[in-house]
Amino acid sequence: MDAQTHYGVILKRLRQIESLSVQMFGKRIGKSTGWVSQVENEKGDTRLSETEFNRIVEICGAEKHREMFRTWVANHNNGERVDRTYDGAVLKFIRLKKDLNLNNAAKAAGLSAGYLSKLERGLRPATSELRKQIMLA
Repeated sequence: MDAQTHYGVILKRLRQIESLSVQMFGKRIGKSTGWVSQVENEKGDTRLSETEFNRIVEICGAEKHREMFRTWVANHNNGERVDRTYDGAVLKFIRLKKDLNLNNAAKAAGLSAGYLSKLERGLRPATSELRKQIMLA
């Protein structure tokens, strides 16, 4: 695994699993918010060594997730090649078929109307969990 391009994807996923903000995650692992952001977004000069990566995984108690790391990286890489407007178009089509306006659909899904609009226009990615939440609503 290439530390410079994949560790950030994994750390971001671990942070999301724990529902931590970048700031809270940084405090937990003893790093600054800027450092975490640079590693997660693969920007700047920050590099993460394998030793440091393993230390963070241990701090997070994430050994149980280690078998999923490659899947997370693959999903991230595949997601970059996916046209996200298709997901949004399908969600909008179904909403309109159910004769729901944007405000009512967003409220039922527990989202803001603005965020649902961005999802439908492909401006925000729709995770599988979010798609399920919207479909159930």
